[in-house]
Amino acid sequence: MTTADPAPTPPAAADRIYVGYLPATPRARRVATIAIGAVVAGAAALGGVIAAAQRPAGPAVWDEQPQTWDGYVLEKPYPMLIGGTQQSPTVYLLVGVGKIGAQDPLKGLGGKPARVSGTLISRSGQGIIELHDGDSVTPLAYDPGSDLPFSSHVASAGPESRAGEIVDFKCFLGAMKPGDGKGHKACATLCILGGIPPAIVTPTQGGGFEWAVLVGTEGAADPQGVIPYIAEPVRVFGERWDVRVLDRPVMAILAIDRIERIGG
Repeated sequence: MTTADPAPTPPAAADRIYVGYLPATPRARRVATIAIGAVVAGAAALGGVIAAAQRPAGPAVWDEQPQTWDGYVLEKPYPMLIGGTQQSPTVYLLVGVGKIGAQDPLKGLGGKPARVSGTLISRSGQGIIELHDGDSVTPLAYDPGSDLPFSSHVASAGPESRAGEIVDFKCFLGAMKPGDGKGHKACATLCILGGIPPAIVTPTQGGGFEWAVLVGTEGAADPQGVIPYIAEPVRVFGERWDVRVLDRPVMAILAIDRIERIGG
């Protein structure tokens, strides 16, 4: 006598398994839709929280349209161009393309008139000019009828200390966003070692800032002296020197005596 095998019992709903080559059940589709929607919404919310926690990059602008400026060159401590008019003098620091200064293109032009071409990087009324190539600087003949404010000099303003953050001024003004903070420390170090002017910047009310170019005790560029303190809250002690045009201060230079970390 032969005994027939019992008919298989259909699996309970809880025991059902997923088979990839079969169509998904309505229940599986609903669960997947809800799960995917929750993950997308969570990721968007997390991204918003992270973005809101970041420091604002600042109202920096890099005008990529090439321009030309006429003025008188100051070579030291960092190259700059004194220009504008008698009524509204301007002063721009000059830098090269990338992470290098403009010391070579301006060599020998200190105190002489020149025309420079490049692009303007600016923030909160302060600007820096990036020279494009070896032809970006053209010496000019002195024009007695010129309205350029050529009466300029550097004068001591006495001892001073400033609290803030040491940055490379090119990136801070807009070459990078953000151009400050610990996330920018490696870039700032390379820029300053390459000849970009270091500056100490102090935020002011309304989103602006005060700043001073940093130099060594003898008034010469001294990038090595600031490297250990980049992107940290510090106080810089030293002697302030003002670049004065028509006897008006247009740029502050702080000759470092010592630097102290704040809160460290």
